[in-house]
Amino acid sequence: MQVDWKATEEVEWQANERPTAARIAETWHMKSGTKAAVLHALVEFSSWARPRGFRLLHLDLGDDAYYALLVREDQLEEIVQAAEDAGLDVQESDDFEREQLRDC
Repeated sequence: MQVDWKATEEVEWQANERPTAARIAETWHMKSGTKAAVLHALVEFSSWARPRGFRLLHLDLGDDAYYALLVREDQLEEIVQAAEDAGLDVQESDDFEREQLRDC
């Protein structure tokens, strides 16, 4: 998913495309509403995905948008390694949340 840093209204519909592609029958509903920062909406979605066996992997492409991939937890290590081998700056959801929320 790709969400501009100020486009909270984009998070829910984009996030709900991911579970469909991953064959998760449930739909995520953003509890924080569109008044929340994009960062908080992504953390909320990440918390929802984790007990379903998925993790959010964040990519830093150096611009003013958030990029994230929903990956199966059992494939996370392999995907992180492949991304790093390709020269991408990636963060697992726990590291992303710690880094991003420490300033909030």
